[in-house]
Amino acid sequence: MNIKIFLVSLIWLIACINAQAQPSKDLAIAQPQWEKAPVLQYTNVELAHQDRNLSLKIIGNSAGDILKTEVLNSSGIIELDQKVQHDIMQARFKPQGQRWYATLPVALKLNQAPLDANSWLIQPNLSYHHTELQGQNRRLNLRLSRDHQGFIQRIEILDSTGLKNLDEKIMAQVQNARFNPKLTPQHISLPIVLTSPIYTQQSQHIQLHDDLDPEDAAKIWQYFPKLQYTAADLNGQTRYISFSLNFNTQGKLVQSQITQSTGIKALDHKIYQQIQTSLLYRHHAPARLNVPFVLELLPQ
Repeated sequence: MNIKIFLVSLIWLIACINAQAQPSKDLAIAQPQWEKAPVLQYTNVELAHQDRNLSLKIIGNSAGDILKTEVLNSSGIIELDQKVQHDIMQARFKPQGQRWYATLPVALKLNQAPLDANSWLIQPNLSYHHTELQGQNRRLNLRLSRDHQGFIQRIEILDSTGLKNLDEKIMAQVQNARFNPKLTPQHISLPIVLTSPIYTQQSQHIQLHDDLDPEDAAKIWQYFPKLQYTAADLNGQTRYISFSLNFNTQGKLVQSQITQSTGIKALDHKIYQQIQTSLLYRHHAPARLNVPFVLELLPQ
């Protein structure tokens, strides 16, 4: 009798082990949903200054907890793979009602700080006429690859302006720039905003940028206010403010919105009130302008 009980118990134990070892019993999930998304923390040094990709097989229980992770495709850096696995293990998926597994691709992008003057040895000199924008602001996002001396070797378009000739013109101008190799990664995203018309308020007068001819400005503005402010208004430093202005066909300002604040509510309100007297010449269609200003702190 004891032998029979032992054999029955052994058969039952083997059956349980086999059931747990069968991956076919687990539910395959194509796109599991996060209940608690992972927080991936890494530095550009850990990425070796380039974007990395890896994929993991993750196995979870019926409650959504992650039981195990396996690297299917490595990032190329073992320590980075292990760090990502650790961060993924802290996450949770929505419960599936049974054990499950899924393939999880992970894209690790460079943490890129905004480029400043120190990032360049030769800054790009962008030159274009406002007519090339065909009546609207344009955005261009480029991916640049530099060599060890900072010269640009390759340019790719991530987001186009929508105008092929304009894309090519700006890319040709960017090609002549040069990065500081000590302060920039090898691969760099460069977002560019092309706006028109643009005016800058400096030294109590309106200064036109190179992309807008004085003759063109005279055809656009019937009246533009001279902005009045004091050093006290600026609270001791140069300030920046931008507006989105909508005009009707009569040239009257019908809607205005601050798109970038000076950081001082009272100053925003003061400049906003002065802008309300702006007047365009009549046009066959309503006009929308994005107008940024530099409110310069003048020497005493």
